[in-house]
Amino acid sequence: MILKSKGREISTTELIESMDQFPELCKGCKSGTYLIRTGMKLMKKGIIERTAKKGGFYWRIKK
Repeated sequence: MILKSKGREISTTELIESMDQFPELCKGCKSGTYLIRTGMKLMKKGIIERTAKKGGFYWRIKK
C-alpha cells in the first residue's frame, strides 16, 4: 500500500518514514529489520522487487 501510494521506487528509509502515514498497516514496527523481512516475503510472492543502489535498497511494485 505504501509503495502503491508513492507510485514510484522508494528507498528503505523512505518506507520507514512513510509508516506513520499508515498506522493501520504497521503498529509499532519502526524497525528496518521488520520492514526487510516483510519485503522479502512479498518478493517471494512476486509482488515487489528490491534493487541495491547507492544509499541502500530501493523497492517497487513488480509489473
